[in-house]
Amino acid sequence: EKTVKKGLKEVEVSSDDAFEEINSDNSEMKMMKMEVEEEMFVPVQNGQVYTGPLFIKRSNDHDLPAEAMSGVYATITAALSDLYARGANGPVRFLLTDPSYNSENLPLMISSWTGSSSVNTLTIKPNAGVNSAISGSNTTAVFDVNNGSHFTLDGSNINNGSTKDLTIANSSAFASTIRFINDADNNVIKNCSIKGVTRSSSNGVVFFSTTDRPSGNDSNLILNNDITANSISPFFCIYNNGTGTNSATKNSRNRIIDNRCYDFYSRGILDEGNSVSNLYEGNEIYSVTGQSQFQVGCRI
Repeated sequence: EKTVKKGLKEVEVSSDDAFEEINSDNSEMKMMKMEVEEEMFVPVQNGQVYTGPLFIKRSNDHDLPAEAMSGVYATITAALSDLYARGANGPVRFLLTDPSYNSENLPLMISSWTGSSSVNTLTIKPNAGVNSAISGSNTTAVFDVNNGSHFTLDGSNINNGSTKDLTIANSSAFASTIRFINDADNNVIKNCSIKGVTRSSSNGVVFFSTTDRPSGNDSNLILNNDITANSISPFFCIYNNGTGTNSATKNSRNRIIDNRCYDFYSRGILDEGNSVSNLYEGNEIYSVTGQSQFQVGCRI
């Protein structure tokens, strides 16, 4: 069942109009609280909120289709919750079998779990032959990689492929679609179509944010993605602005390679500081949609 939660969130807007298209370099900005809406979904059975398990094991239902492998989760949210509750002692793959995932409780939080390591990784990707979309409206992100490590979001429905068969989209005007925060490290986002409409000058569709921990958001790979507008052009496709408390807390050694950043309003890629030794290589930056202001492809 779908519900809508209203609340106040502090956002950076132009001094004249929260939704006015503005030049992020020259306009006067201010922080203000605005009412925002976020969609939430709860499972319901016979008109009542369902609190039972959202996982079916093959041992309990031998009629599950072959692509269900050892079992099926009702939602990505349920799959992640189970991982955090149980941990893992080997690599974990969640294969997407549906064309649309638009009833998740966002943001989908990627954080540490028991057993996580460079060997015991987590991968989310479409199953063979499946084209999927994960979408919603959330004022944080769709995927929030918050102190998470060893996570791969692979949009190809082919093993070791490079096709882009997964779309991740946020329709909130105040938030990124994928955010790295609080020492998110050694994660991979590849082969996805990532869409957003953020109109804030302090984040992007893909956002390397700050940290409240010792090391910054480091050694992440953004590879072979289309990063672009959802319904309207976002200010920035990729935005990097970490914590400059000391050299260790800066966002470091991230690699942004072979992506297409297009139909943005102001900057394709903006590295605004508090970062070091990041690599931007082989990215296509362009705009098909005309804009009313001067655009810059990459500013570092």
